[in-house]
Amino acid sequence: MPGPDALRPLLLLATLAVACAGHRASSTGPTGPRHADLPLWRPGPEGERIFVEADLGDGQPRLFLVDTGASLSVLSAAASADLGLVPVERPGQVIGLGGASRWRSAIVENVRLGPFSVPDVAFAVGVDGVPDRLGGVTIHGVIGNDVWQHFTLIVDYPANRMSLWRPDDAPVPTHAVPLHFNGEHIRVEAILDARGRGSEVDIRQPLWLEVDTGAGELLVAGAVHGPLAQVSTEGEEPIFGVGGGDDLPASNFLQRTRRIAVHRVEVGGATIEEALTARWINFDTEMPQVGPPGLPGLLGHKVLDGHRVFIDYQGRRFALLPSEGPPQPRDMAEWALTRVKRGKDPEDQRTRALLQAGLGRLDDARATLARRLREDPGDAEARVLLARVQRVDGDLAASEATLSALSVADLVEHGEIVAAVNGRWLAGHAADALSLAQEAAGTQPDASLAWVALSDACRSVGDVQGARRALAEANRLDENPDGHLLRRVWLASAEGDLYGAITHARRLMELYPSSSLAPWFYARQPLDADGRHLLADDLRRARARLHPDDGPLDFFAGAWRFAGEPAEAEAVGRVGRQRDCPRSPDDLGRDNCEAWYRALAGVELDHARALIDSAVAAAPDRTDFVDTRAMVLEAQGDLAGARDAAWRAAQLEPDNLYFLWQAARLDAALRGNGT
Repeated sequence: MPGPDALRPLLLLATLAVACAGHRASSTGPTGPRHADLPLWRPGPEGERIFVEADLGDGQPRLFLVDTGASLSVLSAAASADLGLVPVERPGQVIGLGGASRWRSAIVENVRLGPFSVPDVAFAVGVDGVPDRLGGVTIHGVIGNDVWQHFTLIVDYPANRMSLWRPDDAPVPTHAVPLHFNGEHIRVEAILDARGRGSEVDIRQPLWLEVDTGAGELLVAGAVHGPLAQVSTEGEEPIFGVGGGDDLPASNFLQRTRRIAVHRVEVGGATIEEALTARWINFDTEMPQVGPPGLPGLLGHKVLDGHRVFIDYQGRRFALLPSEGPPQPRDMAEWALTRVKRGKDPEDQRTRALLQAGLGRLDDARATLARRLREDPGDAEARVLLARVQRVDGDLAASEATLSALSVADLVEHGEIVAAVNGRWLAGHAADALSLAQEAAGTQPDASLAWVALSDACRSVGDVQGARRALAEANRLDENPDGHLLRRVWLASAEGDLYGAITHARRLMELYPSSSLAPWFYARQPLDADGRHLLADDLRRARARLHPDDGPLDFFAGAWRFAGEPAEAEAVGRVGRQRDCPRSPDDLGRDNCEAWYRALAGVELDHARALIDSAVAAAPDRTDFVDTRAMVLEAQGDLAGARDAAWRAAQLEPDNLYFLWQAARLDAALRGNGT
């Protein structure tokens, strides 16, 4: 299957458009030189957000998101505590695309940005929806327009460099255009050229949009852009952002949106000839409105990247310019690694190892953690991290030995109990797995993960009723009646309850039509002709709720194949390959993606086999590659080879439900006890 590195998950930072009634920046301007250049950092080579280092007066460098879409700056609760600040409740709310959050603020007396000092910045503290970690890197908050308005700001995206100028000192480009700044948000006029899907209708639409370096997309908002409706599609998708809790399922954020195929944007005196997709929210006043009142839309990374962005707050001028280069990749993980490189603090050592692993330096990560454990053999967090690194490195025996030294309480506290339990039954020790899970649930009865682990262990020994009871307890603790629906599909299927399995899969597709796994779990049930017709109807219903060519096209293709519609499977798979495979960061990833889609659609299997065999030979412990090989082999009729590959993927990632289910499903098929 296509997917990111297991130790470097992709985090989708949502659009940060913060509004707060009555908030104003300090009237005292910064001190410092005429201008200075500051490096910018990104979450990986293709990262869409940019971060800058700031010192909040204690001499400790911290990373903040550069967000010209935010009216005020935001500080994490952890950073506020480290600085000894006491946040004060304020009237009103902090409003973002994800909803509204309470407004607590604290004054930081001196914010240093390179050689500049900005006094008395009022930070909002602990705002919902603002992440405090990206991979292994701690993010301390957001710097918004209450700070940037004191400067002329120039962001060179390819060079990953920010130039801060004192007002009126920066040379103004001759083609700069008017900028509207109301003290909180900056807006410029942009002209979008859009074309309808499959039609020759062209729309040229001028819009005033906010310039938002914290946003990843081109966003249109409001119900006043009538002509654009002629060239838009409608569908459901989640809208994440500031104000949205991070402990809620994605289905809670589903909104009806429109999308517009834009092929040209004129803004800031520049013309961008590129195929872009604009997302359109709040197009219907009868629907719940998303984001701050009056939000017109956002010009985010998709438009700004590749340019030098000139923002003159005081002179009210804006321009897009060519980069002055040279291109300078700056990975924020590298920034963070240099800050903890020689730290002897246990947290620094663990963070260093996590960063090394995220950068693919597994040998360095193992060495760092081995040193930490020599200093303190009882460091449970370091031991769990070492076990995970060893698994990613393919060393399953070492990983199991590392985990064996941990107590059950440690496994639960550090989120490793599900992996530990499933690792045991995958190694052929189902009774030991059950014993471990029973101890976890008995000693840690308020931890829902302990009950999930017990459910998995009961299922592995054939106790489906016990598995169901344990999962019900996990859902009770999580206060989520629709929790763990895929596990419930599996349990119903194991019990021979076909209609129960279908019901749970259909419920997940109803809650979240872009769920990647629900169509696949549904399609691999032993369906008769009526069941296949029902599956086809449900697939059409789910896709009708989404935008065209949206959603998990890989598993949609596979589901169509098992619904008995191979032509539809091939067509959907072809669209998916065209959409997803070019996004892969390297040749191996693209080969894996091409093989994956062909396997699911059941087409060109010899070509798929050649592609994935080459990828697995180059990276034998990449779980997404190994899983793709299992799917190719199954499609070719080699159940033994498919089972072995799927089992290996599950052992490498034993807390991944999909890999576990694939392994069990193919093992049952090989033994003639399942499909």
